[in-house]
Amino acid sequence: MTQEKIYDRSSFKPVPGEIGDLLEGVGSYGSERGWMGGEVDHRAICERMIEMEAEPFSIVVYCEHLDGKHRYRKKYVEMSREKIVSELDEIVWRRFFDMINEEMGRYLEHSRDPDDEHLKTLVEKYRPEALEILTADYEEFYPRSWKKKLEQGKHTMPRTRIKCERRFEMPEPFNWWDERNAFQQYYVIPQAASIARAGIP
Repeated sequence: MTQEKIYDRSSFKPVPGEIGDLLEGVGSYGSERGWMGGEVDHRAICERMIEMEAEPFSIVVYCEHLDGKHRYRKKYVEMSREKIVSELDEIVWRRFFDMINEEMGRYLEHSRDPDDEHLKTLVEKYRPEALEILTADYEEFYPRSWKKKLEQGKHTMPRTRIKCERRFEMPEPFNWWDERNAFQQYYVIPQAASIARAGIP
């Protein structure tokens, strides 16, 4: 039996004083563009950094992927339920998104659709084709019971799924985390009290 190893603060070496000084106050820093008034031109940002004699640095934080056996343990993940579209409408959106988007774009050139009534009409328009695709899938995956499954009508009903988001109990600003990436890189400009984050695939 594999034993579970638990790490806490005592498991890590003390942070060197100079590093602690460097990180002091980072949690209160603002977004990367606030100090530039929303400027996105790289040359202008670079020139401004030279003017202020900025000394930027970056921090890379690595996190191991969560073992699958912990995926549904509340100690490690935040779990919530969310409503999703029916199995049939999922096929509508997956297969016919471009057509719906194009038709909806043309409609919105001269009309409004605040209650999504026209959008619902477009989804309904493509459901017969989506049903043909779904029927073929059922015939392949459930050769003995596909007719019964379709007759039950569950494929047309909205569904609920459990959403699991990993817990990252990190101090600010390192709690900005995208769990799709094992690495997170933080870019810091102390002179501008600015920090930005980017995931590294």
